[in-house]
Amino acid sequence: MKKTRMIKTFMFLGLMLLISCSKFKRKELRPSKRIENLLFGRKPCITKVKREKVFEFDFGIYDPTPKKKYSFQFLDGSIREALMELSSTSGIPIVFDESVSGILSIEIRKKSFLKSLELITSSGPYDFKKEKGYFFVGLSDEKSESWWKLNYQHNYKLKNLNAIDLIKQLSPKHQAFISSEPGQNTISISAPRKILKSIAYEIYRLDKEKAQIQLGITISELSSRAKEYVGGLLASDNIKYPPTTTIITQ
Repeated sequence: MKKTRMIKTFMFLGLMLLISCSKFKRKELRPSKRIENLLFGRKPCITKVKREKVFEFDFGIYDPTPKKKYSFQFLDGSIREALMELSSTSGIPIVFDESVSGILSIEIRKKSFLKSLELITSSGPYDFKKEKGYFFVGLSDEKSESWWKLNYQHNYKLKNLNAIDLIKQLSPKHQAFISSEPGQNTISISAPRKILKSIAYEIYRLDKEKAQIQLGITISELSSRAKEYVGGLLASDNIKYPPTTTIITQ
């Protein structure tokens, strides 16, 4: 019986050494679930943080003609003419104030209404806002009269950071558009669409759950009692922690 346990012990240690040191992939080794759970745990070792994308519909801005695409071009034409052309073609009213002016050259091929409007307004310091029944286009400048007409109000409930700590981590140019009530874990953003998207992306990036890393271990020495435990591990489903185990981290 003792000899059998010793053989099982060496088999187990050899398998652990093979898994931790070999260049083979885990899938190629196909260890048993019992050993798999013991060595690697039941959950992934590393939680990857994916890039967050911010879309217009996150702020309630939806394309009024989602299934339609538009194509037209302007060569040294006025921005106003381009806006009127898009409005006439799509049937969506577009209102702009006197601050909208300038010349642009643009070719739009099979683009949605929102994308076409974004391309036209990106030719200058302009932005748009979805109103009830129409779109408003104006100058996105704090000194402009149309600034407040372009503002959106968006509330974001923080998941991992408190409001004070997050605001401190934001870039100075974005902090001016952020407000928060004491004792609440919600922040309010008041800014035009372009700035709002930029701030929202920065907040999503910061308010992330920290990645967790699980260290792998290799057993370098076992006490006599631990050897008996390891020897019986392969033959028993009752997994217990060994009394004494000396380990080193990789």
